[in-house]
Amino acid sequence: MNHQRLARTLISSAPSTNRSLLSIQSLHALRRSYSQNPVSTTSTTSARFIHSTRSTQQKPRQPKRDPESRFESAYTPTGASSTSHHASTINAKSKWNKAADDLIVQLHQQDLPWIEIDRRLGRPASSCYNRYYTVLDPNLQLWNLPHGQPNTAMLKRLVYLVEVEKMPYGKIEKQGLLDGFVTRKAGSNSMKNTSGDPTKGNKGKGSAINKVTMMKKYKDYKILLSRQSFREGQAEISRTIRRSVELYGENWVKVAASVQAHMDQWHGKAVSAAATAEGSEGEKERRPLTPAFVKEIYIGMQEKGVHWGLEDDVVMARKVLELSQRQPNILDILAKKPSSSPQTTDTNGDDTYWKEISIALGNHSPEQCRRRWQGLWELNDSDKSAQSKMWHRYEKLQFWMLWRNMYRTKFSMGAIPDLDRQPLTDLAAVLEELSFAKEISRWMRHRSEAQCLKQFSNAVRMGLLPLPVDQLKSKEQPKSRADQAKLKLEQDKAQQAQDQKFLKQQAAKFPHRKALLDAIQGEIAGPTIKKLSTIDPDNDLSTRGDPHQQIVRSDWTAELSEALQERVLQAKQGVERADFELDWKKIAQELETQEQAKALVGETVHISGSHCQKCWEHISGGLVSRDKDSEESPQTSQSSEWSDLEVKLLQQGVRRFGTSWADIRAQFLPNRDVSELYPKWKSFADESKGKVDRLQEPDFVGLLSALDKVGKEKSK
Repeated sequence: MNHQRLARTLISSAPSTNRSLLSIQSLHALRRSYSQNPVSTTSTTSARFIHSTRSTQQKPRQPKRDPESRFESAYTPTGASSTSHHASTINAKSKWNKAADDLIVQLHQQDLPWIEIDRRLGRPASSCYNRYYTVLDPNLQLWNLPHGQPNTAMLKRLVYLVEVEKMPYGKIEKQGLLDGFVTRKAGSNSMKNTSGDPTKGNKGKGSAINKVTMMKKYKDYKILLSRQSFREGQAEISRTIRRSVELYGENWVKVAASVQAHMDQWHGKAVSAAATAEGSEGEKERRPLTPAFVKEIYIGMQEKGVHWGLEDDVVMARKVLELSQRQPNILDILAKKPSSSPQTTDTNGDDTYWKEISIALGNHSPEQCRRRWQGLWELNDSDKSAQSKMWHRYEKLQFWMLWRNMYRTKFSMGAIPDLDRQPLTDLAAVLEELSFAKEISRWMRHRSEAQCLKQFSNAVRMGLLPLPVDQLKSKEQPKSRADQAKLKLEQDKAQQAQDQKFLKQQAAKFPHRKALLDAIQGEIAGPTIKKLSTIDPDNDLSTRGDPHQQIVRSDWTAELSEALQERVLQAKQGVERADFELDWKKIAQELETQEQAKALVGETVHISGSHCQKCWEHISGGLVSRDKDSEESPQTSQSSEWSDLEVKLLQQGVRRFGTSWADIRAQFLPNRDVSELYPKWKSFADESKGKVDRLQEPDFVGLLSALDKVGKEKSK
């Protein structure tokens, strides 16, 4: 036969070291090609095989890939290819395209074995099988909820079975352990056999979730968890790295160990994602903080700067107020644009102020401070910081507290007549009347009447309108003024049509203005005030892990302190164990119940277990200090000499966390004991009459008002 004769010719012309390998490879390959196209046995074929033998001799044999590594290859569509059922010219390195995908689906629907599908497409073994169950399978929608979001419960269950139960994917598929988490209907091929061996046919029944799909989803979910965990803790990691560099310099081994110890202390040691499975609130996976990785983060911080936060804004505003005492025109100076020539800048002295502000912040360059100031708050009486369109969290709280006060005052005095008689005809006019924007803007000096009205109208429409609001937004903002005016006209017409539709649909619910006003008070103002007046322990570092606590702390009166002391002594009565721990949560609930019973009018402030514990430590500390001599205090014996750097770090910690000494030690002074911090702080805090310079959100609004006052006095 021709192919046998050609094989002998190739063997004789090939190197002696590869003759045995070539005889086997060439015979099998030529037999397949000759059976499909006998005319193709030409000299071109022989040249191709001789080239392959030489390349085989020169290059070492590649090791076998891990089965899961095939998911790392990216499949992107290319040009159209032949859709013939015979062997195509696609080699193992070709990219997938739509024609090949359609052919895989078509052949799979004909119940052909996967090995036959691979042969017809000219693909390596199991490649079509993996392609189908990772990209083309209709049952992939089972991993999503009906509204399109990922089925997190299903993914967590998979991680739990793989990492905790140590179950193989084939066993999970065979027993159908994930079928109970499916919330959507299976695809058209859900009853086909999706199991196991790709060399077998598609006959029989099996689970709708294939093991190859499980492997792909498991790997993607683990990568997503790792990225989310690092992104959420990136700000805290950056701050900790910056503090550690201040202590240890650029000794990256010590810096990495310090940062890792801090993260392990406050967030638990890094564990697998299986801890978060089965409904538990476990720790998230974190990327190991190696010295090289920490150095990379620090270099990026030096180049790009760190993220701006409320603390940085408040420090910058305070520094500007300090500069205004010796330079009344400081706002005009800071508002100037930087000069192109450095000589002019040095002559005017503008750069000097930015350098002072940069030194006060410690984390941002003068140019970064300049850009932040230009885009932050431009406080003028004419526009009232019109450049800042974003409402701060405390601003929203202040707005709705003022609105609720106006609502109660005017409603009780009868300042809004005929509330239950006038029907709703023009929603925009009614919202303008009920917003009290003119009165509220007088109290919020940095917000204009138009901004207050817009904040109120948007909140009411978003909270009460059952219609989509996205249709009023334009995808692209026109550049010319004529087009902008035209777009504004169209948006106003669409808003009026939407308001009329809302009034028709909600005519029974809101027959008059009083019903609408009560709905705004009960469904928008009340919940918003409650939400904004509560610290989220997941986002606030100093209260992470504690229950939700009110911003306004309870005042511990003498009566409340005596009640706390009585309950603590009752709980300790008859207990001789040294390791006895008090149930502070129970004590707090009893005290809060007692206060609620006494309060006849108004709302009582929340009392948490941590409040009771801190108050008791203060009370018991005072009792002990009266009984013991101050020379025998263990705190003074443990303390050693403090360096200037440690004193500065302690001041920064108190400015950030107040009197939360554990947080200060973790982020600023890890080499100091907690018991050493308060005596040292008290030693130099007494000189300033015990004032704690702590940054809080209300400071921001107060500083803005003070800066506004500086600008107003300067203009007189």
